[in-house]
Amino acid sequence: MNVGACGLPMVAWSLLIDKVHRSPSTGIDWSARKPLRETLDLSLTKLAGLWATWTAIAVIYDTGRFYWQGNFAFAI
Repeated sequence: MNVGACGLPMVAWSLLIDKVHRSPSTGIDWSARKPLRETLDLSLTKLAGLWATWTAIAVIYDTGRFYWQGNFAFAI
């Protein structure tokens, strides 16, 4: 709850007020619209990498029982 209560307003402020996604430093040229066919492969690869990363983290937490004992117990 704390992460949501703190994180969501920060993300909303960054996107709606600061417009960080429009910054030239992101490397995304929002004015150059490209057809979906040109960007689909790259987008799917990035999404697959993101989900693979989250899956690896979940596997480590699930199989790494050392997190469930001792000083790590508060994290779980």
